[in-house]
Parts: sequence; structure tokens; C-alpha cells
Amino acid sequence: MKGSRRTFRPWLWNLLLAAITVMFTGVLAGIVVVEEAPVAKAVYALLAVGAAVLTVRVLGQRVVVGPEGIAVHDLWRTRRIPWDAVADVSYQRAGERLLRPTWAPVLRLRRPLAEGGPIEFELEMIRSFRSRTPGQTVAERAAGAIRQALAAR
Repeated sequence: MKGSRRTFRPWLWNLLLAAITVMFTGVLAGIVVVEEAPVAKAVYALLAVGAAVLTVRVLGQRVVVGPEGIAVHDLWRTRRIPWDAVADVSYQRAGERLLRPTWAPVLRLRRPLAEGGPIEFELEMIRSFRSRTPGQTVAERAAGAIRQALAAR
């Protein structure tokens, strides 16, 4: 595993949210085309550009397990977790409960990532429903890849 990268994406949620933001972008762009008032046209154009940027950000959400650590690319920022900060990884029930319980990889850290931060970090972006077949969900595969990479250090 040393030197290699594995990327895990919540494709279903990424694509659903991207479809919604693409629709907003299209509606706003259509308004820009038919709008005659210059100020309104400018406002709708800015909103359309913002929706397009959001679409790109949504499609870029992912968790990357690499030789230098774990990078969590979410909507607004990228959080990097170096391997020396990770003590252990577990696959456990996620913090929130919907109709069915969801599961996610949870990192137990040697030290908080930020002053006063938590000692556990849930990779909630890739949470999933528990599978009857071990290793089939994105969350299970990510937890396994993180365990492998941590052991290879």
C-alpha cells in the first residue's frame, strides 16, 4: 500500500446533489438570458456562476487514503490528517440515525487536529448502510484501506 492512493466517493449522494445544483444553474442561466434589467441580469448571472461552482465542488467530494495520510475533500475545504496523528480506525455506527442505522469509518486520533478538537474523527461523508456481505460498502472498503495503510507504516 505504501506509495499508492485509494479514493472513496459517495457517488449516489454526489450525483443527486449535483443534479439539483445543475438544475438551479440551468434555471438561473435561463433567467439571465431572458432578463432585460441589467442589475437583475448581473445578480442572476452571479447566482448561476455560484451554482456552477457548487456543482463542481459537490462532484469533488471524496476521501483519499495516500502515503502521507488521509485527505477529506468536502464542500468547503480539504482536511488533511497525517498518519502520525492516527492511532486506530474502526468501522462503527455513525453519529446520526435515520430510518436504518448507518455505519462509517471512525479514526481515533493520537492528538486533536485543532486546539480543543475531538479525539475521534468520523468520515461521515462515506457513511453507508451495513451490507450483508462484508467489505461491499464504500465505508467498509475505506475502513479496510485505512487499516492497511496504517499497518504498512
